[in-house]
Amino acid sequence: MRKRRWFSLRRRADSERGASLVEAALVVPLLVLLAFGAAEFGFVFLDFLNVSSAAREGARVGSAVGSGSNADTLMLGAIAEATADLDNSIIEAIWIFEAKANGDPVDNCVVDNSANYFSCAGPTNRTNIYDSAGNLLIGSWNATGRKMTVGLNCPATPADCPDRLGVRVVFTHQYITGFLSFPTGPFSEDAVFQLEPDVG
Repeated sequence: MRKRRWFSLRRRADSERGASLVEAALVVPLLVLLAFGAAEFGFVFLDFLNVSSAAREGARVGSAVGSGSNADTLMLGAIAEATADLDNSIIEAIWIFEAKANGDPVDNCVVDNSANYFSCAGPTNRTNIYDSAGNLLIGSWNATGRKMTVGLNCPATPADCPDRLGVRVVFTHQYITGFLSFPTGPFSEDAVFQLEPDVG
């Protein structure tokens, strides 16, 4: 009788051990998938914050430099410095543009999936788009022609106010694991500052 009870207890323990193994086989892959997803999302978010900071830094520099002939070069340098430690993202294009009140470019340009990650309908007199190396792809907005003065009717009449300078950084993200099929971009982040008026 004692032997039979011990055998019954042992068989129940083996059965529970097998059930635990099956449960672990079902749960562990889900936990691994969740961990990879959280890590990938964290890397994207970190790079997005870095690019956002770079766009703000470029716009801040451009706002301070204003209509100096080297304004775009200084802004591109500030953006390059701010994005130097991007781990898994690639800067594809940098836009420097005159912004409307809502922050959109005055020229009719949008981010898309084309070879240079943009398309423009119409002239680009108020938008300069550069590649990641700082080469001008399109645009003719000369820094020396940017309006820096404040008229008598500013802000009631926007034409009397200094130009709004926008910076858009377009980037793609390369996922570390490639395990999950998240979109790689293009993503973009904008920053808009009003040009600082000439003092004098």
